[in-house]
Amino acid sequence: MFYLSENTLKLSRYFFKGALLYPCINFFKKFLLKKYKARQSYVIISPLYNCAKYLDDFLLSIINQRLDFKRNITLILVDDGSNDESFFIIKKYLKKYPKNIHYIYKQNEGVSSARNLGLSYLKKSDIKATFVNFADSDDILDRNFFYEMDKFLTKKNDKNLAMLCANFIFYRERRVVRYKDSHSLNFKFKKTCVKDIKNLDTFIQLATNSVLFKREFLDDNLHFEKDLSYGEDVIFILTFFLQNYDKKVAFLKEARYYYRKRFNKTSLLDSSPSRVKYKLIYADFFEEILRKYKQDLGFIPSFLSNTILYNIFYFVDGLLNVKNEEIKSLNLSFHLRKIFTLLPNEHIVNFKLCGIKHFHKIGFFHLFKNETLQAKQRVFIEKLDEKKDELLLSFFYAKNYENFLKNSKITAEKIRKISFLDEDFVYEKRLWIKFDEAFKKDFDHRAFILEFKGKELKNLNQLYKELKSLKKRRARNDKIWLFADSNLRADDNAEHLYRYLRHKRIDKKIYFVLSKKSEDFKRLFDEGFNLVDLNSFKFLYLLFRADKIISSHIDRYFYGAFGKNTLVTKDFIFLQHGILEKEISAWLNQRKIDLLITSAKPEFKSFVDESAYKLSEKEVKLTGLARHDRLLTLKKEKKYILIMPTWRRDIVGAFSKKLGTRRINKNFTQSLYFKKYNELLSSYELLNFCEKNSYELCFNPHPNILPYLNFFRLDKGIKLANGKNLQELFAKTALLITDYSSVAFDVAKLSKPVLYYHFDKESFFLTQWQSGYFDYEKDGFGAVCKNLNELLAELYKNEKCEFKEPFLSRARAFFAFNDGKNCERIYKEILSLDL
Repeated sequence: MFYLSENTLKLSRYFFKGALLYPCINFFKKFLLKKYKARQSYVIISPLYNCAKYLDDFLLSIINQRLDFKRNITLILVDDGSNDESFFIIKKYLKKYPKNIHYIYKQNEGVSSARNLGLSYLKKSDIKATFVNFADSDDILDRNFFYEMDKFLTKKNDKNLAMLCANFIFYRERRVVRYKDSHSLNFKFKKTCVKDIKNLDTFIQLATNSVLFKREFLDDNLHFEKDLSYGEDVIFILTFFLQNYDKKVAFLKEARYYYRKRFNKTSLLDSSPSRVKYKLIYADFFEEILRKYKQDLGFIPSFLSNTILYNIFYFVDGLLNVKNEEIKSLNLSFHLRKIFTLLPNEHIVNFKLCGIKHFHKIGFFHLFKNETLQAKQRVFIEKLDEKKDELLLSFFYAKNYENFLKNSKITAEKIRKISFLDEDFVYEKRLWIKFDEAFKKDFDHRAFILEFKGKELKNLNQLYKELKSLKKRRARNDKIWLFADSNLRADDNAEHLYRYLRHKRIDKKIYFVLSKKSEDFKRLFDEGFNLVDLNSFKFLYLLFRADKIISSHIDRYFYGAFGKNTLVTKDFIFLQHGILEKEISAWLNQRKIDLLITSAKPEFKSFVDESAYKLSEKEVKLTGLARHDRLLTLKKEKKYILIMPTWRRDIVGAFSKKLGTRRINKNFTQSLYFKKYNELLSSYELLNFCEKNSYELCFNPHPNILPYLNFFRLDKGIKLANGKNLQELFAKTALLITDYSSVAFDVAKLSKPVLYYHFDKESFFLTQWQSGYFDYEKDGFGAVCKNLNELLAELYKNEKCEFKEPFLSRARAFFAFNDGKNCERIYKEILSLDL
C-alpha cells in the first residue's frame, strides 16, 4: 500500500508528458538542424506591459526557432506603457537584430489598442510577411512552432487556407509537472486536420496568440475591440470567420504554443464584480456578432453557437449559488436572455463541450429562454447504499415534473435549489429509494432515462452487479473505527467522542489518528488513547480495513489515501469542527458524507431544507457537538477579555505542497486585517478597560496568522493563548471579541457575551466564504461593530461582562440541546448506519 492523493491520480496521465516527455523533447530539439529557407514569411505582433520578468524567455523562444529567425520572421513589439525594465531588455535584442525586431512605445490603453497599433504599423511598413501571429510576450513558442507551420504550408498549398492553429499547452511556473496538455479543446489536435470554416462545429478557436492568420484575408477594418479587456480574441476570430466564411482552418498537432500560467496570477474565471462587469461588455458583443451572422448568412452556424455557449457556460456556472448584491445589480439575466433568444434551441441541446451537464441546459432554457427543455426525464444514480439496498436518485426540473416513481419506496428526499444570483435556475430532486421489485416495476415502465456512471441503463443488471461487488468489499472491513481531529491537533469533537466511547467500552476496535509531531500526542498517549501515527504504514493498513471514519475535519489523507474511491465502502462521519453558519455547499458537496452532525435547528434546516446542499435527513442529524458535553461541566470564571478572530484567505500566502505549509505574504502588514487588529490590540482604551475592571487581555490568533505574530504591537500585559485547552480558555473568558469565527457559538453556549468586529464584512463574504442562514445583526449573540470606536463603546457599556437580552434569549433558542448527552446521541446515530 502507498499514499496516492485524489489529485495525484487525476494528474497521473499528464505526469509522464508534463514532467518528463516535454522537457526531454524540448532539450533534444535544440540539436535539430535549422531550416533556413521558408515557404512563407511570418510576422509576430506582440503587445507587452510590465513583463520584464518573462521577456527573455519569450524573445529567445522566437530567436532560437528552428525556422531561421533572421531570414523568415519579423517581430513587432508594442510596448503599452511599461514602467519596468522591459525596454532595457528589448534594447539589447534590437541592437543584435535591427532588421527583425521593431519596437513601438505607446501610452497604456490595453492589449487591444496595442495589437491594433501593431496591425496599423504592419500595413504602413514594407514588411513582406504572408502570415500574422499575435503571441503574448509572457508566453513561449515551441522551437518547432514556425518550422511545423511552414512544413505544413509546403505540403498543403491551399489558397483558401486562412488560419493555422497550434496546440495550446499550459506552462505552469514552479511546478513539477510544468507542461500540461489539458485544455478542454485539445481534442482538436489529436491529429493534424483541415476544416472548412462553415463546418467547424466543435472545433472552435478562442485565442489569437497560438494562431497564424493569412495576411491577405485580414480585412482592413478588422480590429481588436478596445472596449474589451476580456475576450477580445474571440470577437476578433469570429469576425474573421464571418469575413472568410468560405475559407479553411488547419489544426496542427505538432505545432505547440506554451501558455504561461503565472504562479500568482488571478484567474479570469473568478466572480469578482469588476471581472463580471468586463464579461458583461463581452456578452453585449456576443449579441452583436450573432446579429451580424444572422444578417449576412441568414442563419447561425453551429460553431458560432458553440463558441458563445463555451464562454457563457463558465461565466454562468461560476455564478451559480453565488450571493453578491453588487453583481446582482448588474442585471446579468437581462443581457444573457438577449443572447439566448438568438441561439437556436438545437444548438443548446447538442452542446457537449466544457463538461456541461444536463441541468445546465434545463436552466438555460428556463431562465434565459423562458422555455422548457423538451426531453425525456433523465434520472441519475448518484450513490448506492449496499448495506440498506438503497439508491440515491437525482433528477432536475425547472418548474414542475411528472411523478415517474409510482411504486418505489422513498426513504428520504431533498429538493436542492440551484440559483443564478437569487433567480431560480433549476431544482434538483434527490431521493433515496429501496432497490427492490417496486423500483424495477417503475423502471420497466420506461417513463424516464436512467443513467449510471455516465451511461444510460437498458436494464438493471449492472446495478445488481455493482451492489454485489460493494457488499463483498464492505464485508472485508473489520470492526475498526478511526477517529481524528486535524493532523497536528486534537482537543476537538473527535477526541471528546473517542473518550466517551472508550469509557463506554464498545465492542469496536477504536483508534485515534494523529501525527507524532503533534503536541497533543504525548498527552493522549499518557491518557491511554490507542494512538496511530498519521504518517505510518499502520495508519494506511487500518484505513484500508476500517469500517468507519469519524472526524471533525474532512482531510485528504482520509478521502484520497487510495484514490477517489477510498471511502466508497466505508462510512464517513463528519462531526464538524464547529457550528456551521456560513454557506459552503460548493466545497462540501464534493465529499462523501454518510453522517453529518449539527447542533442547532437553524443549522440543521440549512442543510436539509431547500438549499444548495446535497445532503438530506438521511445523512444530517441534530445531536449537538461532542465537545460541548464537557464544556458545560467546566467551572465558569470571568478572567479574560478574549480576542479571537478567524483568518483571511487573501492576506496569507498560498499553500505550498512542497513545503507542507503556507508561504509567507510579505505584504501582510499592508492588509486592513492587520491594521485593524493591531490598532485594537494596542488600544489604550482597551488596555485601560481591562486594568480598571481586573480583566486580563488575551489574544488567540488563528493558526494561519501565527507566522505574522511578531508584527503586532503587543503590550507586555497581553496574554498569548497557544491554541491549547480552548474549552478551559472559553470557561475563563469574561467576554469574547471576534469577527466571523464559529468560536462565538462555544462562548454563547456558556452564556457569555460576544462582540463582533465587522470592519470588512463585504470583502470577507466575497473572498472568504458566502453568508449563510445566520444573520449577525438579527441572530448574533452580541453587538456588531464596524469600527474601533463602536467596539470600545459597546465594551464600556458592559463592564461586568453580563450576557444580556436579547442575546441571552437568542442563545437559548438557538441550541437544540443543553443536557450533556450529545456524545450519546451521536453514538446512536452512528450505530443506526448499520441498521
